[in-house]
Amino acid sequence: MSPVRIGLVGCVKSKRQHPSPARDMYTSPMFRGRMRAVELGCDTWFVLSAKHGLLDPSEVIEPYDVALKNLPSDARRAWSRKVLGALLDRFGDLSGKVFEIHAGSAYRDNGLVSGLKAAGATVENPTEGLNRGQQLAFYTGRPASSFKPVTRRRARPRASYGRIGETLNQGDEESVTVSFAKVEDILGRPLPASARKYAPWWGNTDLSPQGRGWLDYGWRVGQIRMVNEEVRFDRLSRHAGRAEERTRLHAANGEPPNGGRPTVRDDIQLENIHPIDLFTYRWPAATETFDRGWEATIVAGGARHLLRHGIGGRVVFGSWRPHTVTFLDGQPAVEAAAEDAYEQTRKLVSLIKGADRRDIQGVADLPAGYENFEIHRQKDAIDAPHARSSLVVRLTEDDLEGWARHALLRVALRRSGGGAGPATTTALPKSEPSQRPVVTQSPAGTIAIVAALLDHGALIAARPSGQPVSFTPSVEANQFVIDNQLAFLLAVICDQGIKAERAWAVPWELRHRLGHLDPYRLASEPENVVAAFCRRPMLHRLVNVVPAWIVDAARRVVAEYGGDAARIWAGRPSAVALQARLLAFEGIGQKKAAMAVEILERDLGVPISDLAGSDVAYDVHVRRVFLRTGLAEADDVGEMVADARMLNPDRPGSLDFPAWDIGRRWCRPVGPRCSECALSDVCPKLIDRADSVRGM
Repeated sequence: MSPVRIGLVGCVKSKRQHPSPARDMYTSPMFRGRMRAVELGCDTWFVLSAKHGLLDPSEVIEPYDVALKNLPSDARRAWSRKVLGALLDRFGDLSGKVFEIHAGSAYRDNGLVSGLKAAGATVENPTEGLNRGQQLAFYTGRPASSFKPVTRRRARPRASYGRIGETLNQGDEESVTVSFAKVEDILGRPLPASARKYAPWWGNTDLSPQGRGWLDYGWRVGQIRMVNEEVRFDRLSRHAGRAEERTRLHAANGEPPNGGRPTVRDDIQLENIHPIDLFTYRWPAATETFDRGWEATIVAGGARHLLRHGIGGRVVFGSWRPHTVTFLDGQPAVEAAAEDAYEQTRKLVSLIKGADRRDIQGVADLPAGYENFEIHRQKDAIDAPHARSSLVVRLTEDDLEGWARHALLRVALRRSGGGAGPATTTALPKSEPSQRPVVTQSPAGTIAIVAALLDHGALIAARPSGQPVSFTPSVEANQFVIDNQLAFLLAVICDQGIKAERAWAVPWELRHRLGHLDPYRLASEPENVVAAFCRRPMLHRLVNVVPAWIVDAARRVVAEYGGDAARIWAGRPSAVALQARLLAFEGIGQKKAAMAVEILERDLGVPISDLAGSDVAYDVHVRRVFLRTGLAEADDVGEMVADARMLNPDRPGSLDFPAWDIGRRWCRPVGPRCSECALSDVCPKLIDRADSVRGM
């Protein structure tokens, strides 16, 4: 059995300005990279805090300004003894355990390493001998030149590692997945131990000989699976390696590497970043499909925003091109089209607009905040009819921080009604902080509320063995939506404008009135569906829209899922992917999609992967509870979804059901029954915050 591996990550100077869990307090790329490394390669990990000593990543702390290297030597030794004592308290005997230390010398060299070794532990320092720029490259998988200019001539890869690139280029595939053992066969020798211990060993950096072994041949590591010992290589270009492409393109444009733009932006932070699968967005005139993308929470100007960046393709400027849309709080903020040299550069261009929503034509009119972007003219990047002479930002498709900043600037300019003029500051405009209620809840109080919500959720979800979940009082109707996947889908669609218990009985009643619930007949006999809904007593209050939604759902199930609604959630989709599939149906919005994902996994046992992508529903009951408990600052769908992801990142959607139940039972719009509520002992009872939220 492998020894227990424990990661120790040193704190950094860059911190958030409000109380946060230790894992979220430190905001620098160095800390985030270290954290990713230990989460991938260690069984457990802790933060080494100059002020607090050993910290559990989930422990909430206040911001502080203490640097270990600035303390006297006796204070540093005392700090090391404190950390050793804490480790002994947690683990007892340390012999045989492996400690992986990702921290500076001040943390290691004042008795911590020697104390661990004296206790029988093994100590490893994965970045030993690397300077700060090289460490940053090691952790992020980006070239050191992204952080600090490198003027030395880069050496060619060692022949052994160059065999990786040579082998990959023997085929025509765009992506190749190989085992570590296969890599060893290619090299003709075993991989170093660090390749199996540390995911950053596989980083896409030209500072390492192995990185040059694939980068110089036009490949990058796209995914690394340490448990399965597999690595996926993705082709960068059909004609040249990345370093040669980058040098040639920059030289041709007369620009410095990276366009002279810093790759690290300290004025915004991205949290809870995760990739997402296929999803669609319905524009007024058409529906656009995005093959992939990312979601994240943006922390900027004292506010949090939900970011979604989708990558797809469509006909733009007369030909098919990769096309991206960046969404902010659920609404499209900026879009971009691939430049002509996309195959070599992987870059897209997006128009810069002023507060009046007109294109920016001259550099002198560039709004504040854009001065550190790579700026071009659209017609210089795209040689096609209708390309404009307007200014554009030029970003790689996966520069999530760049797209986030561009989207925030665009939205801030729209709201401000001004802002054009010479760019003189990089400060990001805050999103109307004066209009946001101040959160009066303490971090400890917030943790207590979340814990109480999760406890209540477990209590109401618990059922005696063999007893089915109850959607509606009718036993037959209840069992029907459990057993019939199309009935479940239609019940989700109907759950609007009427009591939930009545909505979930609609599919059963519809089946009795029609004599069937066949998707093919529902799709081809819309007039019968409308008549069944309108017969007295009417099946639903919204008879002008719900029957059309039912027919549309049946047609989509037939056309896209072969008539089998179960295929919508088949194949263990991620929570994000399943929400995207559900959102494609007429009548299903964020609220219903989030609710359905939770019900399917929690109550019906449908396998769903990566529940960190689940969300709370923007429902009146959930909104009241989040506002009155202080869990949310504003009654906004993006705000509440982002809050839930921060409060319970492993499964944000698990806060939905208990909040809905509490809002329905006790936290009523008028006359809330606080003394009876499950949250009575921990809730700050900010009743007036939900004055504008109505509905039962």
